[in-house]
Amino acid sequence: MRLLKNTKTLERNHAEQERSIMELTVDTGSTADGRLVREINWPRHSLLVDVKRGDEELIPEGNTRLHSGDTLYVLCYPTEIEELQKLTAK
Repeated sequence: MRLLKNTKTLERNHAEQERSIMELTVDTGSTADGRLVREINWPRHSLLVDVKRGDEELIPEGNTRLHSGDTLYVLCYPTEIEELQKLTAK
């Protein structure tokens, strides 16, 4: 891994632009359970950035299959949290 020099961090201070990384657990029988990432209708402005499965960390791709018990880390706006919870909860 190489660190890039002269990079900038962009901060958004507007309330409507505030984003969070949500931690969600996939429940057995939920919409996300057993499906490929690309098969799930994610909220428009959300991004699945990491999947934790037991001791393993996965950088998700479209062909990553989600399983009950997986912990998902999703970058999203506060307005999308409820929709994300519906995808992962039974």
